[in-house]
Amino acid sequence: MEWNSHRYLELYYAVPGLGAVLHTVNIRYSPEDLVYTINHAGDEILFVKDEFVPLVSAIMPKLKTVRKAVIMTDRSEPPQVKLPGIEVYNYEDLIKSSSPYEFGDIDERTVATLFYTSGTTGPPKCILYP
Repeated sequence: MEWNSHRYLELYYAVPGLGAVLHTVNIRYSPEDLVYTINHAGDEILFVKDEFVPLVSAIMPKLKTVRKAVIMTDRSEPPQVKLPGIEVYNYEDLIKSSSPYEFGDIDERTVATLFYTSGTTGPPKCILYP
């Protein structure tokens, strides 16, 4: 849950490079559609821009699969965020504490990203991209 930023671009390449699937959450969705898409996708980790923390806090009790959140901020001091029932990390702290990663070979047909359409008939529909 981030605007177009350097962090968004980093995640856009890093997550699929690890062999995981990046679900770019449409931050303009209603809270109900956010809950639906996050649960439907089975998201386990949310990367959240600090300004969206109140929204995530409000919908957290309805999120069935989320186990961790990583908070992203432009502030010099990261906000102290607690979300009930999940582990919370600071994006920049994770970057600083990491070491170089050797990307392995990933089959070109492996799903890299998933997006949801803004369903005109019914709930949003999932689209997978290799």
